[in-house]
Amino acid sequence: MKLSKYNFILEKEDNLLLYNCRSEKMTLLQPELYVLLLQEDIEGVRIKHPTFYDYLVTGSVLNGFACYLSTSLKF
Repeated sequence: MKLSKYNFILEKEDNLLLYNCRSEKMTLLQPELYVLLLQEDIEGVRIKHPTFYDYLVTGSVLNGFACYLSTSLKF
């Protein structure tokens, strides 16, 4: 899935964070959820992990379904 222009994956040591700069929400990602985000479209995420999908949509992490490629940052 391509994330919106407001979403960034932040990598710090062994931690992966999904950050939305528009809503200012940050989520610690389990490695398997990170892989799911990268390999599936939004419908695939909904089918394979409904709880995570609900969090992304209702938690304002993803701003709609028109998604654009984000940048991965390492610090």
